[in-house]
Amino acid sequence: MTQKKHSGRSTLKTWRLMMLARKSAVDLEDELARAREEASALNDRLDALTQWQQDKHRYQLFRPGLSAFVYGLRKSQSEGEPAHYLCPHCYERSCKSMLGMQIKKNCYTVFKCFSCGFQVTTGYAGTVTANYVENEHHAVDGHGPLKVPHGNFTPPEGRAGTGSSLSLRAE
Repeated sequence: MTQKKHSGRSTLKTWRLMMLARKSAVDLEDELARAREEASALNDRLDALTQWQQDKHRYQLFRPGLSAFVYGLRKSQSEGEPAHYLCPHCYERSCKSMLGMQIKKNCYTVFKCFSCGFQVTTGYAGTVTANYVENEHHAVDGHGPLKVPHGNFTPPEGRAGTGSSLSLRAE
Protein backbone atom coordinates (compact mmCIF):
# COMPACT_ATOMS: atom_id res chain seq x y z
CA MET A 1 0.00 0.00 0.00
CA THR A 2 2.84 2.41 0.67
CA GLN A 3 4.05 1.77 -2.82
CA LYS A 4 0.63 2.78 -4.23
CA LYS A 5 0.55 5.93 -2.06
CA HIS A 6 4.06 6.77 -3.12
CA SER A 7 3.33 6.24 -6.83
CA GLY A 8 0.08 8.29 -6.48
CA ARG A 9 2.03 11.18 -5.00
CA SER A 10 4.58 10.96 -7.81
CA THR A 11 1.82 11.00 -10.41
CA LEU A 12 0.15 13.99 -8.75
CA LYS A 13 3.47 15.79 -8.49
CA THR A 14 4.27 15.04 -12.15
CA TRP A 15 0.80 16.24 -13.21
CA ARG A 16 1.25 19.50 -11.28
CA LEU A 17 4.66 20.07 -12.87
CA MET A 18 3.17 19.45 -16.33
CA MET A 19 0.37 21.98 -15.69
CA LEU A 20 2.88 24.54 -14.42
CA ALA A 21 5.03 23.97 -17.53
CA ARG A 22 1.97 24.46 -19.81
CA LYS A 23 1.00 27.67 -18.02
CA SER A 24 4.58 28.94 -18.31
CA ALA A 25 4.60 28.09 -22.03
CA VAL A 26 1.32 30.00 -22.57
CA ASP A 27 2.66 32.97 -20.59
CA LEU A 28 5.85 32.95 -22.68
CA GLU A 29 3.82 32.81 -25.91
CA ASP A 30 1.76 35.83 -24.74
CA GLU A 31 4.93 37.72 -23.84
CA LEU A 32 6.46 36.85 -27.22
CA ALA A 33 3.32 38.08 -29.03
CA ARG A 34 3.47 41.38 -27.07
CA ALA A 35 7.15 41.78 -27.90
CA ARG A 36 6.44 41.15 -31.60
CA GLU A 37 3.64 43.76 -31.56
CA GLU A 38 5.95 46.26 -29.85
CA ALA A 39 8.74 45.54 -32.36
CA SER A 40 6.27 46.01 -35.23
CA ALA A 41 5.07 49.33 -33.77
CA LEU A 42 8.68 50.50 -33.35
CA ASN A 43 9.48 49.48 -36.93
CA ASP A 44 6.42 51.42 -38.15
CA ARG A 45 7.57 54.47 -36.17
CA LEU A 46 11.09 54.13 -37.57
CA ASP A 47 9.68 53.89 -41.11
CA ALA A 48 7.56 57.00 -40.50
CA LEU A 49 10.55 58.94 -39.14
CA THR A 50 12.71 57.82 -42.06
CA GLN A 51 10.00 58.93 -44.49
CA TRP A 52 9.71 62.25 -42.63
CA GLN A 53 13.47 62.80 -42.90
CA GLN A 54 13.12 62.43 -46.67
CA ASP A 55 9.93 64.53 -46.92
CA LYS A 56 10.91 67.45 -44.70
CA HIS A 57 13.56 68.63 -47.15
CA ARG A 58 10.78 69.25 -49.68
CA TYR A 59 9.60 72.23 -47.60
CA GLN A 60 11.04 75.66 -46.89
CA LEU A 61 10.34 78.16 -44.13
CA PHE A 62 8.03 80.80 -45.52
CA ARG A 63 5.74 83.73 -44.62
CA PRO A 64 2.27 83.65 -46.20
CA GLY A 65 1.71 87.40 -45.88
CA LEU A 66 3.27 89.53 -43.18
CA SER A 67 2.52 87.20 -40.31
CA ALA A 68 4.10 84.12 -38.78
CA PHE A 69 6.18 81.51 -40.56
CA VAL A 70 4.91 78.25 -42.01
CA TYR A 71 6.56 75.61 -44.19
CA GLY A 72 5.70 75.73 -47.89
CA LEU A 73 6.22 73.03 -50.49
CA ARG A 74 9.02 73.79 -52.94
CA LYS A 75 7.88 73.56 -56.56
CA SER A 76 11.08 71.75 -57.50
CA GLN A 77 10.28 69.10 -54.88
CA SER A 78 6.50 68.85 -55.45
CA GLU A 79 6.54 65.55 -57.37
CA GLY A 80 3.14 66.52 -58.81
CA GLU A 81 1.69 67.31 -55.40
CA PRO A 82 -0.42 70.51 -55.21
CA ALA A 83 0.97 73.53 -53.35
CA HIS A 84 0.22 73.54 -49.62
CA TYR A 85 1.53 74.80 -46.30
CA LEU A 86 2.54 72.82 -43.20
CA CYS A 87 2.10 73.81 -39.57
CA PRO A 88 5.50 74.87 -38.12
CA HIS A 89 4.70 73.46 -34.67
CA CYS A 90 3.75 70.04 -36.04
CA TYR A 91 6.71 70.15 -38.45
CA GLU A 92 9.10 70.54 -35.51
CA ARG A 93 7.45 67.47 -33.91
CA SER A 94 8.14 65.47 -37.12
CA CYS A 95 4.47 65.51 -38.06
CA LYS A 96 3.17 66.55 -41.49
CA SER A 97 0.01 68.55 -40.75
CA MET A 98 -1.35 70.66 -43.61
CA LEU A 99 -2.84 74.06 -42.87
CA GLY A 100 -6.41 74.61 -44.01
CA MET A 101 -7.70 77.98 -45.22
CA GLN A 102 -10.48 79.79 -43.38
CA ILE A 103 -11.93 83.26 -43.83
CA LYS A 104 -12.63 84.97 -40.53
CA LYS A 105 -15.48 87.39 -39.94
CA ASN A 106 -13.14 90.34 -40.55
CA CYS A 107 -12.74 88.86 -44.07
CA TYR A 108 -9.03 88.15 -43.67
CA THR A 109 -7.70 84.78 -44.67
CA VAL A 110 -6.39 82.58 -41.89
CA PHE A 111 -4.48 79.32 -42.31
CA LYS A 112 -5.26 76.92 -39.48
CA CYS A 113 -3.74 73.64 -38.32
CA PHE A 114 -6.55 71.29 -37.40
CA SER A 115 -4.14 69.06 -35.46
CA CYS A 116 -2.76 71.56 -32.93
CA GLY A 117 -4.86 74.72 -33.46
CA PHE A 118 -2.01 76.93 -34.74
CA GLN A 119 -3.30 79.86 -36.85
CA VAL A 120 -1.67 82.35 -39.19
CA THR A 121 -3.53 85.48 -40.26
CA THR A 122 -2.27 86.42 -43.71
CA GLY A 123 -3.43 90.04 -43.83
CA TYR A 124 -5.06 89.39 -47.18
CA ALA A 125 -8.81 89.79 -47.64
CA GLY A 126 -10.80 87.10 -49.41
CA THR A 127 -9.68 83.76 -50.71
CA VAL A 128 -5.95 83.07 -50.75
CA THR A 129 -4.58 79.92 -52.34
CA ALA A 130 -1.37 78.22 -51.36
CA ASN A 131 1.53 78.71 -53.75
CA TYR A 132 4.78 76.87 -54.12
CA VAL A 133 7.59 78.53 -52.20
CA GLU A 134 9.66 79.36 -55.31
CA ASN A 135 6.63 81.29 -56.62
CA GLU A 136 6.58 83.54 -53.57
CA HIS A 137 8.68 86.60 -52.89
CA HIS A 138 8.96 86.09 -49.16
CA ALA A 139 10.57 82.71 -48.60
CA VAL A 140 13.41 82.42 -46.13
CA ASP A 141 16.44 80.71 -47.58
CA GLY A 142 18.74 81.27 -44.63
CA HIS A 143 20.96 83.61 -46.66
CA GLY A 144 19.15 86.90 -46.46
CA PRO A 145 16.25 88.93 -45.12
CA LEU A 146 12.59 88.41 -45.87
CA LYS A 147 11.25 90.17 -48.91
CA VAL A 148 7.94 92.03 -48.72
CA PRO A 149 5.31 90.40 -50.96
CA HIS A 150 4.28 92.19 -54.12
CA GLY A 151 0.70 92.60 -55.31
CA ASN A 152 -2.50 93.64 -53.63
CA PHE A 153 -2.13 93.75 -49.89
CA THR A 154 -4.93 94.91 -47.63
CA PRO A 155 -3.68 95.46 -44.06
CA PRO A 156 -6.06 94.74 -41.18
CA GLU A 157 -7.86 97.68 -39.63
CA GLY A 158 -5.67 99.79 -37.35
CA ARG A 159 -2.44 98.55 -38.93
CA ALA A 160 -2.32 100.58 -42.12
CA GLY A 161 1.12 102.06 -42.60
CA THR A 162 2.52 100.67 -39.34
CA GLY A 163 4.70 98.07 -40.99
CA SER A 164 4.18 95.81 -37.99
CA SER A 165 3.55 92.07 -38.15
CA LEU A 166 0.11 90.59 -38.15
CA SER A 167 -1.23 88.30 -35.47
CA LEU A 168 -0.01 84.81 -34.70
CA ARG A 169 -2.31 82.79 -32.53
CA ALA A 170 -2.08 79.25 -31.22
CA GLU A 171 -5.50 78.58 -29.80
